[in-house]
Formats: sequence, C-alpha cells, structure tokens
Amino acid sequence: MYQYITFFILAISAGFLFSIVKASKVKIRRVLLFTVNLLVLVLFYNSYIGDLLIYIVYIAIVIYLYLLSIRIKAPNQLHIPAILLILIPLILNKLHIDLTFDFWLFIGLSYVTFRNITLIFDIKHQAIKTLNIFDYLNYVYFFPTLISGPIDRYSRFVQDFTEPQPTPSLYVEAFNFLLAGLALKFIIAAYLHQAIISIESWSFINVNVEYMYLYSAYLYFDFAGYSLMAVSLSYFFRIRTMQNFNYPFLAENIQDFWTRWHISLATWFRDYIFSSTYKFLLLNEYSKNRKLLCLNLASLCTFFIMGIWHGLELHYILYGIYHGLLFVFFNSYNAFYKQKILSILANHSLQLSLYNLGLRLIFLHSIFFGFFIFSGYSFDTNN
Repeated sequence: MYQYITFFILAISAGFLFSIVKASKVKIRRVLLFTVNLLVLVLFYNSYIGDLLIYIVYIAIVIYLYLLSIRIKAPNQLHIPAILLILIPLILNKLHIDLTFDFWLFIGLSYVTFRNITLIFDIKHQAIKTLNIFDYLNYVYFFPTLISGPIDRYSRFVQDFTEPQPTPSLYVEAFNFLLAGLALKFIIAAYLHQAIISIESWSFINVNVEYMYLYSAYLYFDFAGYSLMAVSLSYFFRIRTMQNFNYPFLAENIQDFWTRWHISLATWFRDYIFSSTYKFLLLNEYSKNRKLLCLNLASLCTFFIMGIWHGLELHYILYGIYHGLLFVFFNSYNAFYKQKILSILANHSLQLSLYNLGLRLIFLHSIFFGFFIFSGYSFDTNN
C-alpha cells in the first residue's frame, strides 16, 4: 500500500509541474510528459528496460514506415502486414513462447498493441497525416493508462495539449476520482478478495454460487477502482481520459452492458473487429441478404477474439464464446419475439413490469455466470 501512496504522490507532483507550463508551450509540455513516461518505464521495468526499448523502436519503425507508405501512395493493403508486425509480440506473449528478449513479458503489451493498431487505421483513413514523435510516444506509453487502459484515441489525446490552462474544478474532479478509486480497489475489492480466498471456510449454501456473486463484485470494484485512479492521474496531466465503467450491473440487456463495462475496450472491439467483420459478411455472396445471420456471426467472431485476447486458457475462450452466444440470443429475441410479447402485454401493466423485471434478473445472472466462467474457478482442480 505504501508503495502505491509513494507512486501517487510522485505522479501528482509531476502532474502539477506539468500544469504550470502554459498551453502555448506545446513543445515543452511534450518533452516533459515524455520524460515522466520514460522515468516510469525505467522504474517499473528496469530489469529488462533495454529489451523494452528495442520493442518500442521496432513498433515505432513499423508505424512510421506505414505512414511513409501512405504519403508515397503505396498499395492500399499495406495496413495488413503492418498490423501483423505489431501483433507478433502479443501473439508470442499469448503463446508463452520463451525468447531471449524479455519485452514479451511487458505487462502493458496488450493495450500498447491496441493503441498502435488504432494508429494504423487512423493513418489508413487519413485521420492522421503527420505524427510528431513525442505525441506518438506519449500517446502509446502514457503511464496512467499503460497497464490496463482505458484505451484513448490519438486525436482526442493530442487535443488536450493545446487546451487552455486548467480550472480548479479539473483538479477537484481528479482528487475525487482518486479517492473513489482507492476506496473501490483497496477497501471494497480488497475485502471481497479476502472473502473469496477463505470462501470454503465460511460457505453456507453452495461454494460455486457464492463464488460467482463475490467474484463478479470483486472484478467490478477492483477494475473500476483501477480505472478511476488511471483517469485521475490523467487529469493531473490535463489529459481527459474517458471513463471506463458506467454502472454496468444496471444495464438492461447484454448490448447495454457492453456500453457500460470496460467501455474503451468494448468500443475498440466494436470499431475494429465487429464493424469490419459485419461489413465483410454483408458483402459476402452467401450472407449479404441475411442481416441477422451477419450480426450473429460478427458477434460470435468478435467475442471469440476477445476471449483469446484475455488468454489461450480454456476458460477465457469459453467466456468469449459465451458472451457471443448471449448476443446471438439477444439479437434473435429482438428480431422474432420482443415485439410480439410486448404487444400481448401492452395492456397489462403489472404483467409487463413483472416480465421486464424477470428479464433483468435473468440477464444479470447471465453476466454473473459469465464472470464465473472467466474466473476459471470451476476449471481449477484444487477446488
């Protein structure tokens, strides 16, 4: 706990120093933020900082070569090999391939990969025509969001460099987010974690059911707490990183849930995986006139990839497939049954209220069961 407090004090101090520099001094602010990001990398990854720098240079070369190819109007499909080159370190990491380079072990590798792929698409669509090296490095390796997001967008990130001096309300928000994040992660989530560890000693109904509820709550409070702290530190550097959670357990359905849970990741998968897959299927000769089929296949594909992204262990893959199937059920229900059922219950307010309540409860428990799969608890031979 003390090391976290020390880190936050140093980070906030650096943030205040950063804020002293006027918005018009963009170059100074770029270099200052780059220096802070580099110091954090050296402090946290000092055992393999040399290998990590090799990785940073390697990815930067891929990004800038692709940018050059767009400028000289090279063939359109070069974004594919560029993305594959960026994905290679992440794939090796997921496959647990032991190499002499330790940067495969870089904790923030997934989110760094996502940001770099985002840049490739932005360059492809000419949303980015020039790329300042300090802006690039600060965006990809911004230390508050390095390990677990949120995943920002480049255009929004660099825009904050030119905004006017911050108002006191920005720092009030930052402190509020920090206190809330600390409370969620180090008080509520910590308590839930201890309850999970000792669950077999106090269980009085069913261990699996109790674990499902506790783990779902723990995962939310732990991750939401971390995200709030990341957003807080971003605000101290005048970077308005997006919120990552919006009361996900109050969602009405699975689609609504993924607009509230890990919002930046869900948005990334929607924009770059789901949308591309859906458009491809609509253009396919066999499926182009079958929109529901395209929607369901795109959902299954998206969540299958998300499951693999979490890890190649069976429970992660099943978690992805499970959420894909939840979307298939939701899409099919909307297409065939929703309007019929609602029309039948339209003049029966009590029955309609009970029906909606029942749907909400079923949906909520389907989310909890998904987290139970994700935890891998039932796959642990020691349980």
